[in-house]
Amino acid sequence: MALTMRTINTDVLVIGAGPAGLTASALLAGAGVNAVTVTKSASTANSPRAHITNQRTVQVFRDLGIEDEVRAFATPNDLMGNNVAGLRRAVSFAALGVRHTLGLKVRSRSGGAMAGNSRMTVAVHALCWLALAERTGVESLTSEQIAASLQSNPVAVRRALAPMRDAHLVSADLGPGGGWSLAKPADRITLAEIHLALAEPQRFALHPHEPNQECPVGFGIRDVLADVYADVEAVVTRQLDGCSVAEVLDTVLREHPVPFEWAGVPTR
Repeated sequence: MALTMRTINTDVLVIGAGPAGLTASALLAGAGVNAVTVTKSASTANSPRAHITNQRTVQVFRDLGIEDEVRAFATPNDLMGNNVAGLRRAVSFAALGVRHTLGLKVRSRSGGAMAGNSRMTVAVHALCWLALAERTGVESLTSEQIAASLQSNPVAVRRALAPMRDAHLVSADLGPGGGWSLAKPADRITLAEIHLALAEPQRFALHPHEPNQECPVGFGIRDVLADVYADVEAVVTRQLDGCSVAEVLDTVLREHPVPFEWAGVPTR
């Protein structure tokens, strides 16, 4: 069967979608440079490739704006051994206009893949757990106690709650016996505040570079889509603003009660 060839015009051609290739693509896309990445692989690897990440790599992650996400879902250094363990996670460069994912693979405890950005979910879960503890007379929870509910690790919990602390949604007592607590009543903490504290990227990004201004579609599509995306963001923000941590917790307890007698917040 004859192959059909087509011409693709690009400023930069990146060969290989390994860590170096994808990082280069992400940096170029973030700078508005038209780049195409080609690779022999159809998708990310089925097993982890970033067993150990060096300091320079983390600096590049910081430049890309994904350091916090990588740290939140990576396995802490003290838990690393000869075998790779942890969550399965693909850190997406979609927000930078790159259609590939970085091969940082960590597997969830259930064995499935975690899609999308779960920082919001982790933060809401943690705050609901703090609210429930408060209702039962427990003033604060340690990172270890919160991690137990999330089936995560204390390091990831501290990274997830740090933006909440900076936004004055939670308080942290770092002294002996200290822990995390809500900085204000749960019914006064909205999901919109949590989302704002996380400084999540815009859900829908426009072209990483200017489209062809001599094309009838390319000339005006960015303005039209910008308005559409702004409307979507407004709807999502309004929905999140109308729901509090207390309401989420009440719904969880009412509609999805545990099928056994709960013994209460585990002791430290």
